[in-house]
Amino acid sequence: MAGSLAGVLSEMCSAPLEAAVQAEEDYRAIWVKWLKEKLEWADNLPPAAKATIDWTTLFQTAPIVDVNQTIQLAITLRVASVKEKKGGLSGGISVGPIHLSGNFGFSSSSSQESLIQASTAVTLTNVTTDLTGLLAVNNLVPSSPDDLKTAISLLTKKDAPEGAAGANS
Repeated sequence: MAGSLAGVLSEMCSAPLEAAVQAEEDYRAIWVKWLKEKLEWADNLPPAAKATIDWTTLFQTAPIVDVNQTIQLAITLRVASVKEKKGGLSGGISVGPIHLSGNFGFSSSSSQESLIQASTAVTLTNVTTDLTGLLAVNNLVPSSPDDLKTAISLLTKKDAPEGAAGANS
C-alpha cells in the first residue's frame, strides 16, 4: 500500500508540471503551423508584393502565450478490508437404536475502513512568451522568407529552444 500511495501522491504533484511541459510543446507546434501558413501565403504573392513584406512586423503578429493558472487536484482513497472466520464442530453418538448428535458453529467477522484524502494546488506562471522574443533569444531576427524556414526548423526540434520559457514580449 505504501508504494502505491507514494505513486499517487507523486503523480498529483508532477502531473501539472508535465502538463505545462506538454503545453509548451503544443504552443511551439502552433507557431510552426502559423509560420508555415505565412510562408505559403508569401510564396503565392507576386514577386513585387513579396518584396514589400516587412518580415519583422509579420513575426510580431504571431500568437502570444501567457500562462497564468492554478491547478487544484484532490483525491480520496478508500481502503476497506473484511476478515471473516468460520468454524464448527459436530459430533454424534449412537448406542443401539438411540442416536444423539449435536452441532456447534461459530462465525466472526470484522471490517476496517481507512480513508485517505490528499490535495494539492499548483500555480503555473511564466512570463509572456512571444515568437519574436523566443527567436531573438536564439539569435534569429526575422527579415526574409528563409528566416521563416529557420524558425520552423528551430521550433520543430524535440528539445525546447534555448530561452523558450523565458522570452519576454
